[in-house]
Amino acid sequence: MNRFGIFALFLISILVFQGCSKSDSDEDPSPSFSSLPRALLGEEIEIDGQGFELGKLQIFFDNEESTINYVTDKKIKVRVPRTLERYNPTVRIVDLNTNKNILEETFFLKEPVITGFDKPEISFDEVLVIEGENFDSSENYVEVEVNGERAQVRNASYNQIEIIIPTNISKSELNVMVTAQLQEVGSNAPLKLTEPEILATTDVFWTGSELVISGTNFNPDRNIGKIFVDGKETNISSASKEELRVYTPVGPYQDFVATNVVYEMGGYEVIFEKEYEILNNAIIVDDNPRVNMTFPAVHNGKAYAYFQDEELGFGYSNNLYEFSVESQQWDKIEGTELDGYLNNLTYNENGKMYVYLTDSENHRILVSVELSNFSKEEIFLPFNDNRSGVLDFYFQGSYYMINGTTYDGFSNNLVEQSYQYDELDEIWTELSSGPIWDYFKSYDTDISDVFYYDGIMYYNYSPQSGITNGYRLKPDATVEETSSRFYFGYQDAVINQYFYYGGFGNYFNDEPGIEHYLGSAWEIGNFFVLEENIYFQKGSQTYKLKKEILDAIL
Repeated sequence: MNRFGIFALFLISILVFQGCSKSDSDEDPSPSFSSLPRALLGEEIEIDGQGFELGKLQIFFDNEESTINYVTDKKIKVRVPRTLERYNPTVRIVDLNTNKNILEETFFLKEPVITGFDKPEISFDEVLVIEGENFDSSENYVEVEVNGERAQVRNASYNQIEIIIPTNISKSELNVMVTAQLQEVGSNAPLKLTEPEILATTDVFWTGSELVISGTNFNPDRNIGKIFVDGKETNISSASKEELRVYTPVGPYQDFVATNVVYEMGGYEVIFEKEYEILNNAIIVDDNPRVNMTFPAVHNGKAYAYFQDEELGFGYSNNLYEFSVESQQWDKIEGTELDGYLNNLTYNENGKMYVYLTDSENHRILVSVELSNFSKEEIFLPFNDNRSGVLDFYFQGSYYMINGTTYDGFSNNLVEQSYQYDELDEIWTELSSGPIWDYFKSYDTDISDVFYYDGIMYYNYSPQSGITNGYRLKPDATVEETSSRFYFGYQDAVINQYFYYGGFGNYFNDEPGIEHYLGSAWEIGNFFVLEENIYFQKGSQTYKLKKEILDAIL
């Protein structure tokens, strides 16, 4: 073979070898990948690799299949599903030729970042702009909480979120948390609630009426925030950012003046100092929850009355309470407890109370209480029946117990038996004659609102069927009836009921009476006077009367 033939044979051998080698390597051209970038929801990403083939691949984010938008031998373009349920799904690329996963790797959404806010302070109904990165192009995929409360998202982009802060804010320092890209992030940038300010209020002040407060940065939710008027919390009836409407508390007050309004909200306490004249004719000075108050006795510049307290197995624990001008409230006096049912209480004008009661063993007893030292002494009764409904009073050095009823197990029976107890000699005398016995033996109910003025005993009496009238027991033991009930003695006057529904008159002159707007005649009572201050009871509340309203009839 010549030299040319040998070269040709060598060249053919090389070509055959190369052809066989290339064929062997193309027998298993499996696709592979080289990158899986982070991205945002709804964003298109590129996955790099090689050996990709259109129509031969499937891509899943967890269980969500994503449509492949573009394929070349070395690149896949796919959009991240918005329906993902977590920020770190597993991405699977399935080779449909072999039905095997050629990729199974965790994919991470980009993490949102808060870089700051457009302002350091924010108030209600204002827009706050949260600045940062990797939020979302749609507000539907963004949530914001401020101090743990959901905020209203107005608009969103990848770099900004606009919100209205919630009203249920308990702290002025605001903590903002953003949930975007299925991840929650917080901010270290300072942000606080703008401090509210009270600028003015209405001038007219009636307890129980409306007070309008104007200012700035109030909470527009009337259920958030507190208002105190003269130290007493009241309800907010309506609210906006610039105005609050509240009802002034009915009491208690010390006098006919209020001095401030306080607004508490979001950790702020805003005080507005102003002196308000209380225009009501009476103010509540003590809102005592106890019931069944006895008629007050005035001794050494203080008032005393028994109140029904704790319920016992039989009856109640009844305690003596003291009221002074300084405290203007009823304070319990320890050691004065009387257990059972109080039937009657009478004051003798000289510091002694007579208390007729049914004790815890269902016996009737009479106890005297010395108001100078609150000592108690049981007084022997001249009868041994358990009579009730006794008419009792004190007059000219003697304590009287007139008639009463007893119960025989079937019916109540009238007891026509009356007694006079001489305080000095401590002797009981049965009454069967005389002006006191002649007059009071016919009474079928007890008398009420007893007070003494210029030697005359004033009281009110209402028969079992009839209206209440006022009466005067004079020093000569004669009785004078009037057409209206008596209330109290004051200065040189005796104040009585003037109008049927509600008014005051002066028994000693013919001046027209005045209306007092305090309630009907049967709603108010138990009047007493301390150091020219006039108090009375209405329900469980003790009121102080604006004494100037009496000027027209004095």
